Amino acid sequence: RYGCLSRHPCAGFFLSILLFFHSVYIFFLQNTEDKACYLKDETFPVAVVIIPAYNEEEAISLVVEEIPSFITEIIVVNNNSTDDTAGAAFRSGATVIEEPKPGYGYACLKGIDYAKKLNPQPDIIVFIDGDYSDYPSEMQSLVNEIINNDCDLVIGSRALGKIRLICC
Repeated sequence: RYGCLSRHPCAGFFLSILLFFHSVYIFFLQNTEDKACYLKDETFPVAVVIIPAYNEEEAISLVVEEIPSFITEIIVVNNNSTDDTAGAAFRSGATVIEEPKPGYGYACLKGIDYAKKLNPQPDIIVFIDGDYSDYPSEMQSLVNEIINNDCDLVIGSRALGKIRLICC
């Protein structure tokens, strides 16, 4: 089973975690066409990464360039940066979208809105910070937890130093 965030009994809790913690987040996205969540590819789900970024010109290239190859699209949401965050991300190969409303939550939601319009829609969305405080190389471990342990949400915590699973 792969859960849909919008129909999941803990959806509000998950969204609260997404908006208020600054770490790596992964969750399954609802397929809005047929209201079902599923893996489109039996070998590996379609996965995208969203990187909310504010004045991360120095670090964003490192983050983008180290995103694992199983990620189908890297989406950097430039959140009113006054430096060249958007340009550095674009030159590193990311899709760059703009969110004029300041705030981490607004940037995350803008990225989700963009991801919902992709074809094919992603099965998994990964959130990672743009300051290189999270390591993109650890993304595979987090995604594996979702696939192998039937989890709807995985949070990687810098503070705890380990993967913490939240499965409702």
